[in-house]
Amino acid sequence: MTVNNICKFVPAAENAPTTVDTVNFVWETSSVAETPSIRSVYGLHLVMRGKGMFLCDGKQWEIEKGDLFFTRPDSLYAIKSTDGLEYAYVSFLGLGAPVLMRRIDPLGKTAVFKHNDALIDFWNGAIRAAHPNNTDLLSKSVLEYSAALLIERAPQAYGTDEIKNIEQYVQALHR
Repeated sequence: MTVNNICKFVPAAENAPTTVDTVNFVWETSSVAETPSIRSVYGLHLVMRGKGMFLCDGKQWEIEKGDLFFTRPDSLYAIKSTDGLEYAYVSFLGLGAPVLMRRIDPLGKTAVFKHNDALIDFWNGAIRAAHPNNTDLLSKSVLEYSAALLIERAPQAYGTDEIKNIEQYVQALHR
């Protein structure tokens, strides 16, 4: 019998979070965040059912089942239902929280990450399995797993036009 081992080394990344602690792990079935507010923690939200609006710092985005979005402690935001909106969220803080946010969204421009329906069953299972002895582990696992998937899709720190300009400049130097 042949065994194919897979080994992936974990590089010592200078952008790796130092400490990220989860604070809450919640599934909201009613509109509790409709009044604009500023919270003292970061939040990763996953729309579990329905549709709604995410309003943040004077901008708004339509959100629907499978959409992930972040809230930041320095932002005024509200979440409003337009059609049976239910969402779950993990709130978090710590010295590594801003670092994690930069890894997920290096340009700081993405408010809503669309089409993450595959995460719904994972989040649902974690929420249902949570009890006082494991909620910290489950909520942190949900946060880190979801963040890892988003980092894979994160935009580059430089846009396509900027990269082309840099390439053209370098090519002109070598002529």
